[in-house]
Amino acid sequence: MKIVRLFTLMLFSFLMLNSCLQFDTLLTTARNYDETNQTCLVSSDDGYLYRSYAIRGATTLGASKIEKVNINTGVATTILGSGNLNVTDGIGLAAEFKQITALAFIPGSPQKLLVGDYCTLREVNLSTLQVTTKAGASGNCASDTNGTGTAARFTSVRGLVVSGTTLLVATSNQIKQVSLSTYTVSSYIGSSTAGDTDGVGTGASITPLNMTKLGNIIYLMDSAKKIKKISLNDLSVTTIVGQTISGTTYNSQDGVGTNATLLFSNMNALSSDNNNYLYFTESQKIRRLNLTTYQVTTILNSYGQDEDIDSTDLGLARIFRPSGLVFTNQGLFVSTLYGIRRLK
Repeated sequence: MKIVRLFTLMLFSFLMLNSCLQFDTLLTTARNYDETNQTCLVSSDDGYLYRSYAIRGATTLGASKIEKVNINTGVATTILGSGNLNVTDGIGLAAEFKQITALAFIPGSPQKLLVGDYCTLREVNLSTLQVTTKAGASGNCASDTNGTGTAARFTSVRGLVVSGTTLLVATSNQIKQVSLSTYTVSSYIGSSTAGDTDGVGTGASITPLNMTKLGNIIYLMDSAKKIKKISLNDLSVTTIVGQTISGTTYNSQDGVGTNATLLFSNMNALSSDNNNYLYFTESQKIRRLNLTTYQVTTILNSYGQDEDIDSTDLGLARIFRPSGLVFTNQGLFVSTLYGIRRLK
Protein backbone atom coordinates (compact mmCIF):
# COMPACT_ATOMS: atom_id res chain seq x y z
CA MET A 1 0.00 0.00 0.00
CA LYS A 2 2.79 2.42 0.91
CA ILE A 3 4.61 1.63 -2.37
CA VAL A 4 1.44 2.27 -4.40
CA ARG A 5 0.81 5.55 -2.57
CA LEU A 6 4.41 6.69 -3.11
CA PHE A 7 4.21 5.83 -6.82
CA THR A 8 0.92 7.74 -7.12
CA LEU A 9 2.42 10.83 -5.50
CA MET A 10 5.54 10.64 -7.69
CA LEU A 11 3.40 10.27 -10.80
CA PHE A 12 1.19 13.18 -9.76
CA SER A 13 4.28 15.35 -9.15
CA PHE A 14 5.60 14.48 -12.62
CA LEU A 15 2.28 15.35 -14.24
CA MET A 16 2.10 18.67 -12.37
CA LEU A 17 5.48 19.66 -13.75
CA ASN A 18 4.88 18.44 -17.28
CA SER A 19 1.30 19.42 -18.06
CA CYS A 20 -0.95 22.46 -17.88
CA LEU A 21 -1.31 23.52 -14.27
CA GLN A 22 -4.61 25.05 -13.23
CA PHE A 23 -6.50 26.31 -10.21
CA ASP A 24 -10.01 25.25 -9.32
CA THR A 25 -12.24 25.78 -6.29
CA LEU A 26 -12.65 23.05 -3.71
CA LEU A 27 -14.40 25.15 -1.11
CA THR A 28 -15.65 28.71 -1.18
CA THR A 29 -16.19 29.87 2.37
CA ALA A 30 -16.26 33.64 2.48
CA ARG A 31 -13.92 35.00 5.11
CA ASN A 32 -15.08 38.58 5.44
CA TYR A 33 -13.68 41.17 7.84
CA ASP A 34 -15.13 39.24 10.77
CA GLU A 35 -12.61 36.46 10.19
CA THR A 36 -8.87 36.63 9.57
CA ASN A 37 -6.60 34.64 7.32
CA GLN A 38 -4.69 32.98 10.13
CA THR A 39 -5.36 29.52 8.80
CA CYS A 40 -3.57 26.18 8.97
CA LEU A 41 -4.32 23.22 6.74
CA VAL A 42 -3.60 19.51 7.13
CA SER A 43 -4.83 16.36 5.39
CA SER A 44 -5.94 13.06 6.89
CA ASP A 45 -5.49 9.61 5.36
CA ASP A 46 -9.21 9.11 4.66
CA GLY A 47 -10.13 11.92 2.27
CA TYR A 48 -10.50 14.94 4.54
CA LEU A 49 -8.78 18.24 5.11
CA TYR A 50 -8.76 19.95 8.50
CA ARG A 51 -8.51 23.73 8.44
CA SER A 52 -8.28 26.22 11.27
CA TYR A 53 -9.35 29.84 11.00
CA ALA A 54 -9.26 32.72 13.44
CA ILE A 55 -12.04 35.16 14.28
CA ARG A 56 -11.44 38.90 14.01
CA GLY A 57 -14.13 40.27 16.34
CA ALA A 58 -13.08 42.97 18.78
CA THR A 59 -13.53 40.80 21.87
CA THR A 60 -12.45 37.53 20.29
CA LEU A 61 -9.42 38.58 18.21
CA GLY A 62 -7.49 35.44 17.33
CA ALA A 63 -9.99 32.94 18.76
CA SER A 64 -9.86 29.93 16.47
CA LYS A 65 -12.12 27.21 15.14
CA ILE A 66 -11.44 24.06 13.12
CA GLU A 67 -13.48 22.78 10.20
CA LYS A 68 -13.47 19.39 8.48
CA VAL A 69 -13.59 19.47 4.66
CA ASN A 70 -14.50 16.52 2.45
CA ILE A 71 -11.97 16.56 -0.41
CA ASN A 72 -14.39 14.85 -2.83
CA THR A 73 -17.46 17.01 -2.22
CA GLY A 74 -16.00 20.24 -0.81
CA VAL A 75 -18.50 20.15 2.06
CA ALA A 76 -17.10 21.83 5.17
CA THR A 77 -18.34 21.42 8.73
CA THR A 78 -17.04 23.34 11.74
CA ILE A 79 -16.31 20.66 14.33
CA LEU A 80 -14.17 22.34 16.99
CA GLY A 81 -14.13 25.65 18.81
CA SER A 82 -16.72 27.89 20.46
CA GLY A 83 -15.19 31.13 19.21
CA ASN A 84 -14.31 32.29 22.72
CA LEU A 85 -10.76 33.51 23.28
CA ASN A 86 -9.53 30.91 25.76
CA VAL A 87 -7.45 27.74 25.99
CA THR A 88 -10.13 25.46 27.45
CA ASP A 89 -10.46 21.72 26.99
CA GLY A 90 -13.81 20.25 26.05
CA ILE A 91 -15.68 18.35 23.38
CA GLY A 92 -16.27 19.69 19.88
CA LEU A 93 -17.77 23.17 19.78
CA ALA A 94 -17.50 23.46 23.56
CA ALA A 95 -13.69 23.48 23.39
CA GLU A 96 -11.95 26.85 23.13
CA PHE A 97 -8.83 27.82 21.20
CA LYS A 98 -6.92 31.03 21.69
CA GLN A 99 -4.85 31.17 18.51
CA ILE A 100 -4.13 28.12 16.38
CA THR A 101 -0.80 28.35 14.58
CA ALA A 102 -0.05 24.74 13.61
CA LEU A 103 -1.79 21.41 12.90
CA ALA A 104 -0.56 17.84 12.47
CA PHE A 105 -2.47 14.63 11.75
CA ILE A 106 -1.76 11.25 13.38
CA PRO A 107 -3.33 8.19 11.72
CA GLY A 108 -4.49 5.20 13.74
CA SER A 109 -7.44 4.19 15.85
CA PRO A 110 -8.50 6.66 16.94
CA GLN A 111 -7.20 9.24 14.49
CA LYS A 112 -5.83 12.31 16.21
CA LEU A 113 -5.21 15.94 15.39
CA LEU A 114 -2.39 17.76 17.14
CA VAL A 115 -2.97 21.48 17.56
CA GLY A 116 -0.44 24.19 18.30
CA ASP A 117 -2.60 26.68 20.18
CA TYR A 118 -0.84 29.84 21.30
CA CYS A 119 1.83 28.47 23.68
CA THR A 120 0.28 25.04 24.22
CA LEU A 121 0.16 21.67 22.51
CA ARG A 122 -3.29 20.12 22.40
CA GLU A 123 -4.60 16.77 21.20
CA VAL A 124 -7.94 16.09 19.50
CA ASN A 125 -9.47 12.61 19.43
CA LEU A 126 -11.22 12.75 16.04
CA SER A 127 -13.67 10.00 17.03
CA THR A 128 -15.03 11.79 20.11
CA LEU A 129 -13.80 15.36 19.35
CA GLN A 130 -12.40 15.53 22.87
CA VAL A 131 -9.73 18.25 23.15
CA THR A 132 -7.02 17.75 25.78
CA THR A 133 -4.08 20.03 26.58
CA LYS A 134 -0.95 17.85 26.55
CA ALA A 135 2.00 20.21 26.98
CA GLY A 136 2.57 23.83 27.87
CA ALA A 137 0.51 25.98 30.18
CA SER A 138 -2.78 27.61 29.22
CA GLY A 139 -2.21 31.26 28.38
CA ASN A 140 1.31 31.15 29.81
CA CYS A 141 3.92 31.94 27.16
CA ALA A 142 7.38 31.66 28.68
CA SER A 143 10.92 30.79 27.67
CA ASP A 144 11.21 27.30 26.22
CA THR A 145 11.47 24.92 29.16
CA ASN A 146 11.92 21.18 29.00
CA GLY A 147 9.63 18.99 31.08
CA THR A 148 6.73 16.60 30.91
CA GLY A 149 3.23 17.67 29.92
CA THR A 150 1.99 20.93 31.37
CA ALA A 151 5.28 21.40 33.25
CA ALA A 152 6.94 22.23 29.92
CA ARG A 153 6.79 25.71 28.42
CA PHE A 154 6.86 27.05 24.86
CA THR A 155 7.56 30.60 23.72
CA SER A 156 5.13 29.81 20.89
CA VAL A 157 4.18 26.91 18.63
CA ARG A 158 5.01 27.71 15.00
CA GLY A 159 5.17 24.32 13.33
CA LEU A 160 4.42 20.64 14.01
CA VAL A 161 5.90 17.56 12.31
CA VAL A 162 5.25 13.93 13.27
CA SER A 163 8.26 11.62 12.99
CA GLY A 164 7.31 8.10 14.05
CA THR A 165 6.44 8.17 17.76
CA THR A 166 7.97 11.61 18.16
CA LEU A 167 6.53 15.06 17.55
CA LEU A 168 8.82 17.91 16.53
CA VAL A 169 7.62 21.34 17.66
CA ALA A 170 9.03 24.56 16.22
CA THR A 171 9.02 27.44 18.69
CA SER A 172 10.33 30.99 18.27
CA ASN A 173 13.97 29.88 18.46
CA GLN A 174 14.13 26.08 18.71
CA ILE A 175 12.77 22.77 17.51
CA LYS A 176 11.71 20.66 20.47
CA GLN A 177 11.38 16.88 20.54
CA VAL A 178 8.21 15.58 22.19
CA SER A 179 7.37 11.96 23.01
CA LEU A 180 3.85 11.17 21.80
CA SER A 181 3.42 8.60 24.57
CA THR A 182 4.50 10.70 27.58
CA TYR A 183 4.57 14.25 26.13
CA THR A 184 8.03 14.73 27.56
CA VAL A 185 9.62 17.79 25.94
CA SER A 186 13.38 17.93 25.31
CA SER A 187 15.82 20.15 23.38
CA TYR A 188 16.61 19.02 19.85
CA ILE A 189 17.62 21.75 17.38
CA GLY A 190 18.57 25.36 18.10
CA SER A 191 20.17 27.23 20.96
CA SER A 192 18.35 29.14 23.68
CA THR A 193 18.79 32.33 21.64
CA ALA A 194 17.15 33.01 18.28
CA GLY A 195 19.57 33.64 15.43
CA ASP A 196 20.80 32.61 12.02
CA THR A 197 23.81 30.33 12.38
CA ASP A 198 24.12 26.92 10.75
CA GLY A 199 25.50 24.15 12.93
CA VAL A 200 24.60 20.85 14.56
CA GLY A 201 21.75 20.31 17.03
CA THR A 202 21.66 22.87 19.79
CA GLY A 203 24.86 24.37 18.38
CA ALA A 204 22.82 25.98 15.58
CA SER A 205 20.71 29.09 16.04
CA ILE A 206 17.38 29.40 14.23
CA THR A 207 14.20 31.49 14.16
CA PRO A 208 11.46 29.16 12.86
CA LEU A 209 8.28 30.16 11.04
CA ASN A 210 7.11 26.74 9.85
CA MET A 211 8.47 23.38 8.76
CA THR A 212 7.71 20.18 6.87
CA LYS A 213 9.29 16.73 6.65
CA LEU A 214 10.41 14.68 3.67
CA GLY A 215 12.09 11.38 4.51
CA ASN A 216 14.79 12.05 7.10
CA ILE A 217 14.96 15.75 6.28
CA ILE A 218 13.16 18.68 7.89
CA TYR A 219 12.76 21.78 5.74
CA LEU A 220 12.49 24.89 7.89
CA MET A 221 11.15 28.31 6.92
CA ASP A 222 13.22 30.76 8.92
CA SER A 223 12.56 34.39 9.84
CA ALA A 224 15.99 35.20 8.40
CA LYS A 225 14.28 34.93 4.97
CA LYS A 226 15.84 31.54 4.36
CA ILE A 227 14.96 27.88 3.99
CA LYS A 228 17.14 25.57 6.04
CA LYS A 229 17.68 21.82 5.67
CA ILE A 230 17.90 19.77 8.87
CA SER A 231 19.12 16.19 8.75
CA LEU A 232 17.41 13.92 11.27
CA ASN A 233 20.38 11.56 10.96
CA ASP A 234 23.10 13.90 12.28
CA LEU A 235 21.00 16.98 13.29
CA SER A 236 23.02 19.23 10.97
CA VAL A 237 21.40 22.55 10.00
CA THR A 238 22.30 23.97 6.56
CA THR A 239 20.96 27.03 4.73
CA ILE A 240 19.95 25.98 1.21
CA VAL A 241 17.87 28.93 -0.06
CA GLY A 242 17.85 32.64 0.62
CA GLN A 243 20.46 35.18 1.51
CA THR A 244 21.14 37.62 4.29
CA ILE A 245 19.99 41.08 3.22
CA SER A 246 21.24 44.04 5.20
CA GLY A 247 18.99 46.92 6.18
CA THR A 248 15.23 46.92 5.77
CA THR A 249 15.00 46.29 2.02
CA TYR A 250 13.69 42.85 1.13
CA ASN A 251 12.58 41.43 -2.17
CA SER A 252 11.39 38.19 -3.71
CA GLN A 253 13.44 37.03 -6.65
CA ASP A 254 13.72 33.59 -8.23
CA GLY A 255 17.14 32.02 -8.45
CA VAL A 256 19.24 29.09 -7.35
CA GLY A 257 20.03 28.44 -3.70
CA THR A 258 21.40 31.44 -1.84
CA ASN A 259 21.04 33.58 -4.97
CA ALA A 260 17.25 33.47 -4.55
CA THR A 261 15.58 35.92 -2.18
CA LEU A 262 12.54 35.24 -0.02
CA LEU A 263 9.93 37.46 1.60
CA PHE A 264 8.30 35.50 4.40
CA SER A 265 5.65 36.82 6.78
CA ASN A 266 4.28 35.23 9.96
CA MET A 267 1.68 33.05 8.25
CA ASN A 268 3.52 31.37 5.42
CA ALA A 269 3.08 27.66 4.73
CA LEU A 270 5.02 24.92 3.01
CA SER A 271 4.48 21.33 1.91
CA SER A 272 6.56 18.76 0.03
CA ASP A 273 5.23 16.62 -2.81
CA ASN A 274 6.81 13.56 -1.13
CA ASN A 275 9.25 13.42 -4.02
CA ASN A 276 11.57 16.21 -5.16
CA TYR A 277 9.74 19.50 -4.79
CA LEU A 278 8.83 21.83 -1.97
CA TYR A 279 5.93 24.25 -2.41
CA PHE A 280 5.60 27.32 -0.22
CA THR A 281 3.46 30.42 0.08
CA GLU A 282 4.99 33.84 0.33
CA SER A 283 2.81 36.93 0.68
CA GLN A 284 0.59 36.65 -2.44
CA LYS A 285 2.71 34.04 -4.18
CA ILE A 286 3.11 30.31 -4.49
CA ARG A 287 6.70 29.31 -5.15
CA ARG A 288 8.36 25.98 -5.84
CA LEU A 289 11.79 24.72 -4.75
CA ASN A 290 13.54 21.95 -6.67
CA LEU A 291 15.20 19.92 -3.91
CA THR A 292 17.89 18.62 -6.27
CA THR A 293 19.01 21.84 -7.94
CA TYR A 294 17.67 24.31 -5.30
CA GLN A 295 16.07 26.34 -8.09
CA VAL A 296 13.29 28.59 -6.76
CA THR A 297 10.49 29.33 -9.24
CA THR A 298 7.41 31.49 -8.72
CA ILE A 299 4.46 29.59 -10.19
CA LEU A 300 1.69 32.01 -9.18
CA ASN A 301 1.91 35.71 -8.36
CA SER A 302 -1.17 37.51 -7.03
CA TYR A 303 0.55 40.66 -5.78
CA GLY A 304 -1.92 43.49 -5.21
CA GLN A 305 -5.01 41.37 -5.96
CA ASP A 306 -7.74 41.15 -3.28
CA GLU A 307 -9.52 38.13 -4.74
CA ASP A 308 -9.37 34.46 -5.67
CA ILE A 309 -9.68 33.64 -9.38
CA ASP A 310 -9.75 30.11 -10.80
CA SER A 311 -8.04 29.61 -14.14
CA THR A 312 -6.33 27.04 -16.31
CA ASP A 313 -3.70 29.76 -16.89
CA LEU A 314 -1.61 30.40 -13.78
CA GLY A 315 -0.76 33.80 -15.21
CA LEU A 316 -4.43 34.73 -14.72
CA ALA A 317 -5.20 32.78 -11.53
CA ARG A 318 -5.24 34.72 -8.24
CA ILE A 319 -5.25 33.87 -4.55
CA PHE A 320 -5.68 36.25 -1.62
CA ARG A 321 -3.65 35.76 1.57
CA PRO A 322 -2.60 32.12 1.18
CA SER A 323 -1.62 30.76 4.58
CA GLY A 324 -2.28 27.02 4.54
CA LEU A 325 -0.79 24.47 2.16
CA VAL A 326 -0.95 20.68 1.89
CA PHE A 327 -0.05 18.24 -0.89
CA THR A 328 -2.15 15.11 -1.50
CA ASN A 329 -2.54 12.72 -4.43
CA GLN A 330 -5.52 14.85 -5.54
CA GLY A 331 -3.60 18.08 -5.83
CA LEU A 332 -1.89 20.87 -3.94
CA PHE A 333 -4.51 22.47 -1.67
CA VAL A 334 -4.15 26.12 -0.70
CA SER A 335 -6.13 27.80 2.06
CA THR A 336 -6.85 31.47 1.38
CA LEU A 337 -8.95 34.14 3.02
CA TYR A 338 -11.87 33.19 0.78
CA GLY A 339 -11.73 29.40 0.78
CA ILE A 340 -9.65 26.47 -0.42
CA ARG A 341 -8.20 26.25 -3.91
CA ARG A 342 -6.60 23.27 -5.59
CA LEU A 343 -3.64 23.38 -7.93
CA LYS A 344 -3.67 20.37 -10.22
